Amino acid sequence: MLFWLSIALSLCCILKTKNTNSLNRWDILFFLSSWQIFNLKIWQNYLIDLGLGYAYEISATILILLALFYLKNRGIKLNFSFSKYELLLIRDYLAMLAVLILPIGFAIGFLKFHPIENPKLILETFAGYFLFVAPSEELIFRGLILNLLRKWVNDWLALLITTAIFACIYSHLSGGGIFPNWKYVGLAFLAGLIYGLAYLESENIIVPILVHGATDAVWRIFLS
Repeated sequence: MLFWLSIALSLCCILKTKNTNSLNRWDILFFLSSWQIFNLKIWQNYLIDLGLGYAYEISATILILLALFYLKNRGIKLNFSFSKYELLLIRDYLAMLAVLILPIGFAIGFLKFHPIENPKLILETFAGYFLFVAPSEELIFRGLILNLLRKWVNDWLALLITTAIFACIYSHLSGGGIFPNWKYVGLAFLAGLIYGLAYLESENIIVPILVHGATDAVWRIFLS
């Protein structure tokens, strides 16, 4: 029931929202009815109960489609182009992430070198993060929330607020029986800050999507 209710509410938000220069109630309701339902795995669990395979992938695809329609009706235009300029930015921001996060991650024990050796699993991990995880999260956080906040406050404050919200979604992911997992939250904040900076410099959603996808894939394959 909650699956269909959340879909209906998200579609209602898409139809009701307008292109304005301020936050409105539809923005908040859309975030709660789409992202939070997705984040709490309610869609995923419902699809699993139906006996459907690839429940996460289907849920992420639903979220991506809803986000794209909401962004369109909200009047937020995202750049999806790709050129040598974007490629160089991706390189620079990945290097920045490596220099910033790797030493901290290893020092606090969050990162440990433990590579996956199964080629099929490596391919599936890359595909999952680049096609589903990074696009769904970047469309919601950098595409929607960051751009909505930029209509209300300056870019730096919008970036910090967006990054704080992004980091807090990881507090429910426990590590070693610890809740909340502040190590995860802290590193997610640093990563989210880089993703946001990548978007603000490029004004192109493809850049943070690829930086995010590469970061998560390398983490899962080599450092998890």
